Amino acid sequence: VDSTYPGYDPAVIDDGIINAFGGTATTWASAESTTNPHWIVINFSSPRNISNATIYWAYNNVRARYSTSMQVDVQYWNGNTYQTIASMTNPSGLHYSNSSVTFTPVTTTSLRFWQPANMGDINYSTIIWLTEIDYASSETCSEPYNNPPCECISNNELQTSITHWHLGDININQIISNIRKWKICSA
Repeated sequence: VDSTYPGYDPAVIDDGIINAFGGTATTWASAESTTNPHWIVINFSSPRNISNATIYWAYNNVRARYSTSMQVDVQYWNGNTYQTIASMTNPSGLHYSNSSVTFTPVTTTSLRFWQPANMGDINYSTIIWLTEIDYASSETCSEPYNNPPCECISNNELQTSITHWHLGDININQIISNIRKWKICSA
């Protein structure tokens, strides 16, 4: 990440927990900047085929709405530089719980989510504030199932995600996704 607002931890960006209302425990915010862009980089240990991305936005309790950015570019590392593959745009400044894009699959070792300067939430444009980033491939899994895009999860990981769902830390869509990953990998 380019920066972090005091009290927040970037580890929550890609931890599988979607809880927009959790404050510093489940959301992350960049530091404020009127002149610099904000960015988040997700690195993979081996090349991954990616064809969609979603940002789940944090909920601003003071303003009673989600902090949906006006623009975030999804970029992939091509071996030399980051290339923009898709943009999440919200020029009207509406307040959505998440923003998603689907694009032609790319194989990469890194994704970058790039918010241009002053393109955050319409009422707080100098930061980016979110609870989770999700990315995946629309490819069909084939053996061996532990290779991307299958993203297998174990019985213990599935049980842990169900526990988090019962606690309200993640939503039903994340549980469904995890059950699919577990089912494919258990076949």
